Amino acid sequence: LALSQISPMPLRCPVSDCNEIVCSREVLHHILSNHSSCSISKEDIHLAFESERSILLLNVDKLKPTKTVCLGILLYGGKRNDPAGLPTDRGISHPSYFDKQFKQEQLLIKHLPVLILARRCSLHDWLKEKDLPFRHKTLAEAYTLEPVVARPARRHDIDVLLVWTLSSTCSKRLHVTMTAYDDTMSESRSAIRAVSNSGVRKYEIEGEQMPFSKHAMWLTWYEVENLIAGGDKKHINLELILHEDFP
Repeated sequence: LALSQISPMPLRCPVSDCNEIVCSREVLHHILSNHSSCSISKEDIHLAFESERSILLLNVDKLKPTKTVCLGILLYGGKRNDPAGLPTDRGISHPSYFDKQFKQEQLLIKHLPVLILARRCSLHDWLKEKDLPFRHKTLAEAYTLEPVVARPARRHDIDVLLVWTLSSTCSKRLHVTMTAYDDTMSESRSAIRAVSNSGVRKYEIEGEQMPFSKHAMWLTWYEVENLIAGGDKKHINLELILHEDFP
């Protein structure tokens, strides 16, 4: 897939309560200009390279029901020290655009911005919006690949946390390994998913649309509570590893 084959149409910002329409090259500029004060900080922006891990803290208090938030940004640089250069040099993405006053950010224009997004919602709403392959299964069968173990029903089991990634225009399909774990690393959940909007001619997700199952790692709120139990603060450790050459 060549960059010239990808739709140049702009897209709506995926963050809730922001309906601004931006072109793909302006996504990073828009997020830093409009959402850095209320959603993400400089600590949530990571230089990311092929098969190298990035870790951020997912603050559970940020998650408001039915609202999509940007947890952070991965600035993908391809393979570290690749003689072919950064993604823009290799022709798999366009350079990002910044206003002139963003002097330090000019150094980032050749990296591919990948947004880390999260949303707390009900399982019913997600299944209703997306025609997921497991929509007719029971909740227990849907969220685990292990044998179902009977346990008492809990009030929050219908609530789920979705975590997914969304890239600017990119001619190669990227994948991401996501692992959520607690402070003691005794509880974890991991998944390998496609980075939405990468390597496709038309946007897979636009605006506040919820992700497809191939894009999102999801946890029931019961699992979220297990991950934050025993910690001093309500946060989950989230590890992300980007893969460009994925089988």
